[in-house]
Amino acid sequence: MKAYPDTYRTVTHEYDTQRSTFLFRHTFRRSIELGFTLLTFPLVGLLIAVIAIVLLCTQGSPVFYRQQRRGLNRKEFTILKFRTMPVKRDEYAVRTTHNTEASSRFATLLRTTHADELPQWWNILRGDMHIIGPRPLAVSMSDECCSAIPGFSQRYRVKPGLTGLAQLLQGATHTLDDDEIRLVYDLYYIRKRNVVLLLRILVATLAYCTFFPQLARHLLLEYEADVRTLNSMREECNGEVANADNISYSRTL
Repeated sequence: MKAYPDTYRTVTHEYDTQRSTFLFRHTFRRSIELGFTLLTFPLVGLLIAVIAIVLLCTQGSPVFYRQQRRGLNRKEFTILKFRTMPVKRDEYAVRTTHNTEASSRFATLLRTTHADELPQWWNILRGDMHIIGPRPLAVSMSDECCSAIPGFSQRYRVKPGLTGLAQLLQGATHTLDDDEIRLVYDLYYIRKRNVVLLLRILVATLAYCTFFPQLARHLLLEYEADVRTLNSMREECNGEVANADNISYSRTL
């Protein structure tokens, strides 16, 4: 580097500029998200309290379910959900389906409307998650996917989210083949996300949770049409995977 001081200064300047841009975007998004979360927390907190009381009366304790998930840069964090399965199954049930045993009828309703995810507002306040982003996976499932699916670690370049493109357009995954499709959606979101996409996902989530799934899909129709190009995008991303597994600083949010 001593032999090329101009090149060194140019590279250093570009890195500082990129890092400053990242920090600004991160701070800006975090400020908006924190403000929105705090603003809506009284309503969400009331819903959480009501649901917790009903669960306590219909299925007993514990009301909440904690599990280790992988987030940004594959770091582990504890996610919080309402318990919707019998206690004996919580430890082992990683992939759930519509046929998975629920602990009560009310728990089935929570799972159908995804209201069992509401306690994750706390994870958003803590900074473990964004409101919108790839779904955080259980540690065992994450490790399995990273070992079996090339490029899966790319999705950990951003914080996970409470809702997202894959969750709305694909839904739950039950096999590794489903997880490959999930990865394509997540990579598409990471590369294409902007304010319009974030707002559409947020409104589509509200529509989906209030029993208007067709409206939710309509809002994301143009993104769903891009599915034809997602596999080619995945092949393009695979060439970058070798340098993505040990990410400690990401320029994406």
